[in-house]
Amino acid sequence: MSALDLIRRRVAVDIDQLSPEIAERLGPFCDMTSNQALVAAVVTNPENEVVVRRIVARARIEGKGEEEQIELALDLFAVTFAKAVLPFLNGRVHAQLSPRYAHSVPDSLAHAHRLKSLFAAEGIPPSRWCLKIPCTGAGLVAAKQLESEGIRTLATTLFSVDQALAASQAGCLYIAPYWNELSVHFEPETWRDYETPEKEHPMSEVIRKIVDVYKGIEPRPLIMPASIVTSKEALAISTLGVDHITISGAVLEALAADQYAQEFRGAALDVDVPAARVPEGGKTVHPNVDFLTNNGAALDESIGADESVKRRLNYAIKAFADCEARAVEVIRSLL
Repeated sequence: MSALDLIRRRVAVDIDQLSPEIAERLGPFCDMTSNQALVAAVVTNPENEVVVRRIVARARIEGKGEEEQIELALDLFAVTFAKAVLPFLNGRVHAQLSPRYAHSVPDSLAHAHRLKSLFAAEGIPPSRWCLKIPCTGAGLVAAKQLESEGIRTLATTLFSVDQALAASQAGCLYIAPYWNELSVHFEPETWRDYETPEKEHPMSEVIRKIVDVYKGIEPRPLIMPASIVTSKEALAISTLGVDHITISGAVLEALAADQYAQEFRGAALDVDVPAARVPEGGKTVHPNVDFLTNNGAALDESIGADESVKRRLNYAIKAFADCEARAVEVIRSLL
């Protein structure tokens, strides 16, 4: 039994990569998650040039004017490459709304409806896809509206318990707490190794608190930690009482190659998650606050009051926007 097999006995394992090859070889997986960074990596890969050119050619025909053609091509990238992975999943593919719309309810809704139409055109039913939405006030107000329409959502770029509570108020199907801030994937020197990440890593306490708070909420979002750098981190997260874990291709490969299948640090498969405490100096959770009134003003206020959460969220939104801009450059060059 590999380390990947062990994690699968604890939680639902998702693939965080647009790779049908890895999904077929190491799957099946539950879900496949994606974002603008992963889409840009696929679009700029020379091996995908024929498919990329075909998608842009279609967008040129169907779009009215250059800007609409660009938007259509971006959405077609997300849906087309996700569809290739779908046969190796028993759950959903995820597409992320544009970071440009992170603070706009109308733009988020319009983008979600465009993606819905493309999924339908590709014959992918609503039960097999989900939309990732940045965890801002406007983002979760949009998520609540989409959930009321039957469009399932995941609250992404999540770093705090208040964001998790707001996502539950929106009715999101999933939340994705970021284990590492996004900078570690672009600036590897910012990553820090912990001997026992399940105890020492700062996000372990946040995730434990979310698990604890969610015990009193029904129905609640499924907890799907993301932004994982090493197999040790993945194993650690699997002991925290989460529902899913989404893992990059590189870390999946490392887990599959690890044949030392002893119980991770002696943790039982049915490990009890201890009640979490609020870290010293941390904020008190306010489960009775309606974070979504007035276009999510209370959530934005909570985010703004925590410099660490605000910094990590803003970095992620900007980084995803920069990645999207790379894909746009490719589209413009082919239009």
